[in-house]
Amino acid sequence: MKNRTKLNITGFTVVILLLIICTVNLRCTNASLPETLLYDLDSTEVNSKLLFSKSVNVFYFFSPECPICLGYTLTLQTIDSTFKNKEINFNMIIPAAHVNLAIIKKFVYDYHIPCKVYADQAHAFIKKMDARVTPQVMVASDRGEILYTGLIDDYALAPGVTRQQVTKHYLTNVLSQLLAGQAPAISQTTPQGCYIEFE
Repeated sequence: MKNRTKLNITGFTVVILLLIICTVNLRCTNASLPETLLYDLDSTEVNSKLLFSKSVNVFYFFSPECPICLGYTLTLQTIDSTFKNKEINFNMIIPAAHVNLAIIKKFVYDYHIPCKVYADQAHAFIKKMDARVTPQVMVASDRGEILYTGLIDDYALAPGVTRQQVTKHYLTNVLSQLLAGQAPAISQTTPQGCYIEFE
């Protein structure tokens, strides 16, 4: 009887310890997510933590004033169509310290941007994610772990230089691999485009 009691107490203690460990890990995970204020197209404040809502979260860093970004808008539509209804959360972050909301809205409407768009007026989220160029894409887990960062594909060769035929589809490959339960074969490339102005 005493042995059973000891076993029950031990088992109960293990369960409690596991719950404590899980709770601590969850708090640490949430605390690791970048927390800044962004603004949607209705000028509503959005906590950037909410953008990490799925196991796979895509962040496009785009500028309406960057010609290479404009050349990528059809590609974004193709990617959206390819991965529609998949467990992927697509977001576009626009450096908005020098771009007003009217310009952003016109860009979204004219180019049929297929994902949620947020303005980063203070560039705080951009700095925390360490984005330097538009266009640049990052893929992150729901814990904020960066799974891929860099080029969408090899369309952009250098600032102001593009190729006619795309041969490497980096983002599409990364997303396909993640959905298949695999780690991305390539986790980083060097983005090419317009440098983000931080001052």
